[in-house]
Amino acid sequence: MSFKRSGFDVPLCSSTPKKFCTASSQRALSQPSGTAGVVKSINVKNFMCHDHFEMVFNPRINFISGRNGSGKSAIQTALIIGLGGDTRATSRGTSVASFIKEGRHQAIIQITMTNSGFKAFKPELYGNELTVIRTLSKTSTFKIRAEDGKQYPVKKCEINVSSRSLASVEVWNTQV
Repeated sequence: MSFKRSGFDVPLCSSTPKKFCTASSQRALSQPSGTAGVVKSINVKNFMCHDHFEMVFNPRINFISGRNGSGKSAIQTALIIGLGGDTRATSRGTSVASFIKEGRHQAIIQITMTNSGFKAFKPELYGNELTVIRTLSKTSTFKIRAEDGKQYPVKKCEINVSSRSLASVEVWNTQV
C-alpha cells in the first residue's frame, strides 16, 4: 500500500499488501506477547487527512517518516484519541468532531494491542488481544473487540482504566 498525497508515494506498513511490512511486524501480529498493552496495529477511517489508513507496528520501536502534511502526526493523534485521551492534549482540536475528515460524518479508530501477562485487562473476557474501537461523530462511542471477535460497548472511563492497567501503553509519551 502506498499513501498517495499531493503527487508523491510514501510506502506504509499495512496488512494489505504485506510487501511494505517488515518480517518482524508480520510476526508481531501472529505471536502473542507476554506484555499487556503493546500496540500491534492501528486502523483509521475518515480521520483527519486519512480516508483509510492501517499500520502494523513492530513490537519494539517504530519510526514514521514522510513529507510535511502526509499524516504522520495524525497517526499519533489517533493513538491518543482512540485510547480515550483528551482532545486538548493533542493540540490539534477542541472536540472529537474536529478530527473527522472534512465532508464526512463520522470517523473510526481501531487500536489492537496485546492483553496477556501480569497487567492484562480482564483477560477472562477479552482474551490475549483486544481492539479498542472509537467511533467519532458529534459525540463518540467506545467498544472493545475481544480476541474471539465479540464486541462490548464500554464507557470512556473503562477505556481510561484499561489504558492505565496495560503497562506499556504510553501514548502521551510518543515523539514527533
